[in-house]
Amino acid sequence: MANVLAKPIIMLPMICSAAVLGILAALFNIQGTPASAGFGISGLIGPINALNLANGGWSVGNIILIILVFVVAPIALNFAFVYLFTKVVKIIDPMDYKLDI
Repeated sequence: MANVLAKPIIMLPMICSAAVLGILAALFNIQGTPASAGFGISGLIGPINALNLANGGWSVGNIILIILVFVVAPIALNFAFVYLFTKVVKIIDPMDYKLDI
C-alpha cells in the first residue's frame, strides 16, 4: 500500500485490466448478484454466482468461459499492461514496484 500511495501511477495496469474485463463481462453477459458484486475470484463467490445465473447453468462451455474471464484474462491482461507501461510507453519504472523491507 505504501508504494501505491507514494506512486499511484503503478495502479494504471490494474485499472486498464479492470476496464477491459468489464467490457468482456458485458460482451459475454456475465451476471452476478448485489451480494457477489466486486468479489471476483475471492472465495469463488463471483464465479459461482456467474455460473448459477448463466444461460445453461453449469455447462462445460460456461465453466471454460468463467475460467477464462475470472482467471486467465486478468493474469494475461495485467502482464500485458505492465509490459506496455514499463517497456513500451515507459511511464512506469520497474523500480516503482520495489519494496524496501
